[in-house]
Amino acid sequence: MIIRTDMKKERITFNTTDGIIIVGNFFAGPSPDISTVLLLHMMPAVKESWGEFAEKLVEAGFQALAIDLRGHGESTSASDGRQLNFNRFGDKEHQDSILDVEMAREWLKKRGVSGKNIFIGGASIGANLALQYLAEHPEVQAAFLLSPGLDYHGIKTNLLMEKLTEKQQVFLSAAKDDAYSAQTVSSLNEIGKSLKVLKLYDSGGHGTNMFATHPELMEEIINWLNR
Repeated sequence: MIIRTDMKKERITFNTTDGIIIVGNFFAGPSPDISTVLLLHMMPAVKESWGEFAEKLVEAGFQALAIDLRGHGESTSASDGRQLNFNRFGDKEHQDSILDVEMAREWLKKRGVSGKNIFIGGASIGANLALQYLAEHPEVQAAFLLSPGLDYHGIKTNLLMEKLTEKQQVFLSAAKDDAYSAQTVSSLNEIGKSLKVLKLYDSGGHGTNMFATHPELMEEIINWLNR
């Protein structure tokens, strides 16, 4: 493990193609083009829910970018003055969050990170979005999904999993006391030809809440990314 003592967190902003102002926390590494993990929170969480994990990623030699998805946290304004609140979103507005992910990727590329060095992870609906991103970018090597659903607001993971290549890798994790997500990861583990790892706990709750009950999960994901 690489231990860094000069960790820096930078608040960043960028605009999506439909004019939403997205705010993120960027945890920089020692050089621009190193492996970088894009982190997508669950609902109704915010980018800070990834704070401890992002710091562990940097200690392990990665960079990390955690964003507030549209309508959450600090990402509640549009360039034309509109205000957004995820509580008032329909399925279309949730699905449009993939535009936040795409522009986060572009921000990282402008920062000097090559597309092949961008990994992605998400929790709950953020996991579904992460899988969509992986399916739409075959050059991306890997994604980890915490408590995905087969269908969150029309983002259907079973269809997305079928699109992955045999070279792409997915880490799936959920807890059995979160029955829908546990059933989802078990189903996704059987779909498609991508390389998969399944970590299923008896208990632990939903999404990034599993980090509190199973802190070792953070190290397992990092070790998996390092393979």
